[in-house]
Amino acid sequence: GDGYCDAGLHRYDGELIDFNCPEHGCDGGDGQPGADAYGHEVPCATAAPTPITPAPTQVDTIASIQNSTMIGSHFMDCRPSPRHHALVRVTCVVTLVTKVGFYCQDAAAPWSGVFVHAPYDALTLALQPGDEVSVRDAYVDEELGSTQLGVAAADDVEILNRYVAVEPLLVDAGALGSFAERESSRCLASAEPYEGLLVRITNASLTLVDGYVSVADGSGTTLLGTTAGRFDAADALVRFRASGAAAIDVVGVGRTGFRCENSAGANQGAIEDVLDCLSDASQISFTFQVSPRSLHDVSWESSPAPTPQPQVSLPPTRPDEPSSSETPA
Repeated sequence: GDGYCDAGLHRYDGELIDFNCPEHGCDGGDGQPGADAYGHEVPCATAAPTPITPAPTQVDTIASIQNSTMIGSHFMDCRPSPRHHALVRVTCVVTLVTKVGFYCQDAAAPWSGVFVHAPYDALTLALQPGDEVSVRDAYVDEELGSTQLGVAAADDVEILNRYVAVEPLLVDAGALGSFAERESSRCLASAEPYEGLLVRITNASLTLVDGYVSVADGSGTTLLGTTAGRFDAADALVRFRASGAAAIDVVGVGRTGFRCENSAGANQGAIEDVLDCLSDASQISFTFQVSPRSLHDVSWESSPAPTPQPQVSLPPTRPDEPSSSETPA
């Protein structure tokens, strides 16, 4: 969906896969038939990224990368970066670490958070929330409605300081929205400033909306995201219900997500289903979600300590960062 044919090696769920454009076809954002960067005839043309040399030496603000009023050229574009295809350098504080990179921000202000796609190695294993890092030679790209930075090597990220406090930004759940809002408006403008940012929703409740755990605060709802190995939304819902509390506060990183619908219903995560979904924009529904870093990021009047009951069964939701970073756009 970024306008480029995905021929060649790309990561998907941690594995290198050789995506062959003629075999998998074009997605909604690819161009006209032509030759790709390797000279191969493919059904979708591959333009050359904007060359920027030498590598940047000055530090950019994340807001200068994220803040956008552009509508986007196709279905999967949502407020694309004005620095798309540029090389940038940022200094930011890590707020959430995943298997394919990390979220970080350089201010507790709108447009100041971003996801950095980095190699899964000793770097991502060493990173933790509160680390201040310098990110060098980062390539600005758009992946499934989300602006991201990509680094080619672990040494492009340097840890400068540890245990730097980050204050979450107060936001209404309704400003972030959920699947329903994204279906009626391809790109929810009120949510975009909070992409990649640590946010807080107060005086809310947890509920199920269309089978997905959601945060509701009277202004509307947004999804409660699951962070692999760190936080489980279904478990939090069970604990909240068992506590008998009237309200809950939620802290987490705001990020986009999507779900695919195929002939069997909700997409089960098989690569064939994902590729089929990405080739047809009409199968994709986008959402916004808040992903806590751990159970400590959700709090209510009675401590979240009750013994969990059996897990709530939920349909799969693919968070933006692993799917878009490891799946061809």
